[in-house]
Amino acid sequence: MRLWLIIAGTLLLDAAGKALVRKQILDIPFVENSGLAFGIQAGGLAAIILTAVILAVLFFYYQQNKIFLKNVIAFGLIFGGAIGNLLERIIFRNVTDFIPLGKAMLNIADLAIFLGLTMLVVKLMVTKFENSKLKIEN
Repeated sequence: MRLWLIIAGTLLLDAAGKALVRKQILDIPFVENSGLAFGIQAGGLAAIILTAVILAVLFFYYQQNKIFLKNVIAFGLIFGGAIGNLLERIIFRNVTDFIPLGKAMLNIADLAIFLGLTMLVVKLMVTKFENSKLKIEN
């Protein structure tokens, strides 16, 4: 249940941000990105298929491994962000980026995916450190 709430919250924030920018309610610069992440140019059907495959693999893995149940927030952010960008790509054939980060432009979905992945990496590093510390002490 918590997973679905986090996904829904991420989708709502992302959709609201993109709508406010697209309708020019927020007067901030934005780009319509037809490529993949980090400016990789493979838009259209290839991007939709790749995103759908990655989502399916992650969701299957999530369902099969109890370790992921301990990381509901991280996976909720990743799934919510990926679904948000996937839906926009299906509807508009591109993704609206409006948050500047250096020379790149991002959106709320991108940030959610990045935050979720960062949480997983940190958790993995802490777990590895704790396990190695236990082996040394024994």
